[in-house]
Amino acid sequence: MELRHKGWATLPIKEYQAIAELSRKASEELAQISEDSADYNQRRGEILLDLDIDIMARLYNVTRDEILDLSYEEVAEMSAAVAWVNDPVPTISTPDEITISGVRYKVVVDMSKFTFGQYLDYQIYQADAFANAAQLMACLLIPLGKTYGKGYDLGQTAVDIAEHMPFATAHSLLCFFAKAQRASVRSSLRSMTKEKRKQMRRATSTQERERLRKEIKALRLYTSHGCHLPSE
Repeated sequence: MELRHKGWATLPIKEYQAIAELSRKASEELAQISEDSADYNQRRGEILLDLDIDIMARLYNVTRDEILDLSYEEVAEMSAAVAWVNDPVPTISTPDEITISGVRYKVVVDMSKFTFGQYLDYQIYQADAFANAAQLMACLLIPLGKTYGKGYDLGQTAVDIAEHMPFATAHSLLCFFAKAQRASVRSSLRSMTKEKRKQMRRATSTQERERLRKEIKALRLYTSHGCHLPSE
């Protein structure tokens, strides 16, 4: 049996999400087992074994029955070959351009270059960043020579990204964008703080100075501890 994905470099978003869903369901089943029950170890082992078989079935593109018909040695070898899925998602360098399904895309991670529609779409999909990873990437990847959402099918772009873009690449790009977004927010907060201080020096009433002082204190707090974005 041929392994379709031998590492993070080729595992697409859609496949990773499917594997993550299998793991989530297994975790829910494990949580329902009482550690005090007499058959705890047996049931736990069965759930984890089922999870391994389901993951192997996806990565090798075979059925559970086909795996069950193999010898123990063959299954053990297959399991060892996909052990990398249990490792943390690696961080890779973020490219300026990327090709997916024969289409060349420019990677846009500078929010100041977003159209307003692009910004709105990103904010909507960000509410469930993991489930919408492909849609979020469609907000950051623009076909060369195009403007966001103009002259191409955004929906088909998201499908192509889900089916062909490695999750590790998407994960790194989205993390990079989130960090850049936070840096931009902090820069804006610092500028706002500076402006409030100027206003406080010009304030003529105690009430106005007290209001500005509270606003400056709040801005400094957000700047120091970070502004929690929807993706966090």
